[in-house]
Amino acid sequence: MALCKDAEKYKLKAVCIPPYYVEAAAKILGDTKPLICTVVGFPMGYSSIASKVEEIKRALDQGAAEVDVVVNICAVKIRIGII
Repeated sequence: MALCKDAEKYKLKAVCIPPYYVEAAAKILGDTKPLICTVVGFPMGYSSIASKVEEIKRALDQGAAEVDVVVNICAVKIRIGII
């Protein structure tokens, strides 16, 4: 993946990639920097907490060092009375 090579070349702190590519990026980057970051629940966070937890575990097992988790926008709107 060119993105990983560019991140190494420009000495970036992390590369943020879709979950599908975490395992491949980990093979390319190994234990070197940049770190691998991915997202869970992107873009609206509609999946359940249980499924997000499983996605987080999988991402970490595959080599992600950071995971950004998207909050369920609908749940927030219900909680604060917008919906």
